[in-house]
Amino acid sequence: MAHALIQVLQAQHPQAHLAILAPKSTLPITELMPEIQERFLLEDGHKEFNFKRRWRLARQIRRQHFDVAYILPNTLKSAVIPFLAGIPKRIGWKGESRYVLLNDLRKNVEALPLMVGRYVALAYPDGAFKAGDAFPYPKLTIPGHSHKNGHPDAGRSSAGKKLVISPSAAYGPAKRWPSEYFAAVAKAKLDEGWKVQMIGAPSDQEVAEAILTVEPRIESFVGKTSLVEMATLIAQSDQMLTNDSGPMHIGAAFEIPLVAIFGSSSPGFTPPLGEKVCVIEKNDLPCKPCFQRTCPFGHYNCLREITPQHVLKALA
Repeated sequence: MAHALIQVLQAQHPQAHLAILAPKSTLPITELMPEIQERFLLEDGHKEFNFKRRWRLARQIRRQHFDVAYILPNTLKSAVIPFLAGIPKRIGWKGESRYVLLNDLRKNVEALPLMVGRYVALAYPDGAFKAGDAFPYPKLTIPGHSHKNGHPDAGRSSAGKKLVISPSAAYGPAKRWPSEYFAAVAKAKLDEGWKVQMIGAPSDQEVAEAILTVEPRIESFVGKTSLVEMATLIAQSDQMLTNDSGPMHIGAAFEIPLVAIFGSSSPGFTPPLGEKVCVIEKNDLPCKPCFQRTCPFGHYNCLREITPQHVLKALA
């Protein structure tokens, strides 16, 4: 989602040197963002704070004489390295008591409901970017790979077409559509002559095995690819079926026609951003959205009441 901001910055400053600092979990995806000219790896874990390591990285960045830093996370530790690197202008939203670390502190974040809008707003003077203002959707590019009519292999018959399914949801089971439902959709597409591939991280193996037990014809790449390799599989597909997850955003950024299923979460904050996306959710439930990792009532109706037939109709 940060690529929306990156595109705006590149348009505003076409001669600028754009660099990015990110952890190893996300840094590889920036290889598919041609505007980025330099990458810095943040080696700390999600909850780790290694001051010595951050100080060394800050010294490395300081030698590059950057003019501006845009700090997207709202955490205190995310603002430390730009401060230690001596970057003159450090822009970000009000967060964990980082008044000294940022010198262009934005405060009215609630006025922008979309996370991507909050990112893009940092490229403009405080208050200049409003909710509803246009912004470029994130768009990823694989060198040597081109799309035809918005996605590869457009216009072919069902035979040879490919559906990619992404059954993972790292946040928890309240964002994960039932395995047997994924398998039912895969079976229907396979019976129509489609190829079905499944993607995911090593941590998704249990979910993948449950799906493969029902429909063993699926070609599984779960736990077998790097992030960029996973992105390439998505880019080479004709359609995608996914939970609210990181791969969902990758599919939207490749302009792949996709169906995204939202359970306990809401597309009002982090929707898939694309012209060919279809979000399915159960808005008639009094308990949704609850934003919980597990269903407080144990029924998971926000997911179970979205049937494979609903999804197949949307894919069609």
